[in-house]
Amino acid sequence: MIAADFNVARTKVDVISLDRLDDIDPVEELSRRYGLPHLLDFLRSVKKTMEEPEEAFGRRYQRDAIRRPGLVLISPASGRQSLSTRSIALEDKIFFRFCDDVDFYAVSSRVRFGYPLGGLFVPRENWILSWDRGRNRRLGPTQLRLLKTLLDRQHQPAPDRAAITPAIIMGHENFAHHMWNELSALERFLADGPAYPVPEILTTREPLGPLHAIFPEISGWKFARLNPDTRLGDNDPSKLYVNLGGYRIPSALKSRIVRYATRSASPRLVVLMEQIRACGGPVFWLSVRIKAPTLVNQKEVVAVLCAQLMQRYRNCCIVLDGFSLPFDWKQTGPEMQQFYRSSADSSRKEIDALVAEITDRGQHVASQMIVNAGGFDILDSIALGQIADMYFCHSGTTQHKIAWTANLPGIIHCNSKTFATDPAQWHAERLEGAIRPDVVPSALLADTDGGNKRGENYRAVDPAQLADFVMQKFGQYPRRR
Repeated sequence: MIAADFNVARTKVDVISLDRLDDIDPVEELSRRYGLPHLLDFLRSVKKTMEEPEEAFGRRYQRDAIRRPGLVLISPASGRQSLSTRSIALEDKIFFRFCDDVDFYAVSSRVRFGYPLGGLFVPRENWILSWDRGRNRRLGPTQLRLLKTLLDRQHQPAPDRAAITPAIIMGHENFAHHMWNELSALERFLADGPAYPVPEILTTREPLGPLHAIFPEISGWKFARLNPDTRLGDNDPSKLYVNLGGYRIPSALKSRIVRYATRSASPRLVVLMEQIRACGGPVFWLSVRIKAPTLVNQKEVVAVLCAQLMQRYRNCCIVLDGFSLPFDWKQTGPEMQQFYRSSADSSRKEIDALVAEITDRGQHVASQMIVNAGGFDILDSIALGQIADMYFCHSGTTQHKIAWTANLPGIIHCNSKTFATDPAQWHAERLEGAIRPDVVPSALLADTDGGNKRGENYRAVDPAQLADFVMQKFGQYPRRR
């Protein structure tokens, strides 16, 4: 049994940057204040682990913890290596408990960064030290209240190390995070060879398909499907909970996902792809997004662009892509199923209206195709993307669907807040060997609400001018066939 010997109301929180550990005075002051003489050694060991190039494809501390099983870190109290064989999963964080001269917890969080170690909690001092980059998601009293409640309910002693089973927690509902942050790390873990003890996988969602089907190597592992609402309940003291996380998609995973999507393609999609190939011309992939952030004059932009494409390429195919249904959407609760149904239906209707407008302009000929991919299953969307030549997409998930799986040349558009973050470089760094996308110049777009938030809508200043820019870029891109 673990005693929750801390007082949440008296918790003190300090924040530091691991990138500034060369300036040791602040850390030494914290070290003296809280009686942790080796705090700097602890932080440097964490920093060193996080800086290794291979970390992008999967955190080494996680792979080591699963295979040992147990997490080894330098104790901030004694300076010795300390082993944790007990972890507690709460919301999006995992607390690894270390029993040393002074007990402490190392805390991991933040899926988009591959679940790095982002905080230290010392119960004796009621003290949190955070170096997490996510200001609004840092470890704080809210998580400690949950931790204390859980520990106060537990009465089972932790088993011997030999009886510990590593348990990998995954299952992000968003297919992009699932592929980019979770499956990337699973791919890296499996590259090291078989693991003993064999870990379990606890998953809440499988948006890209059954894990054992995508990864036949783990078909013999034990799986458990968790209710996303209840998660892990009181946790199991015989399990060492670990998130596997990365932040760059390896080429091997991209190929694996494409193979699985292609094998799983629906009969309807197989026929459609044959029809597209029969056109014999280039295949253009254009995203249509209803929800913010999006172009408020999207319909006009896409219609003008399609008219120009069909005028120049007499045997082309234009795929209008929209919302895609995750593989496991029918296994979710009633409210989520309704959300997915309405999103898919809205996407199809929006694109139908666009197609009608394009057709009314009278430039569509028999040797050309316009495909409404709104509401397609995600695996069909991925399979279809493999025959595209180039794309024009909203920055974000709609671009990830095509760029991360087909790795095509393409163009992204966004509001000024996102533009300032260099989205082309960001996208290029997410995939091994990625083709860097072009970005619509900010002068061709204008924010509709001041541009203060990344999620705000924007508009094309002149749809025809924006279409001209896209046409010029498309003319420079090589075709895949």
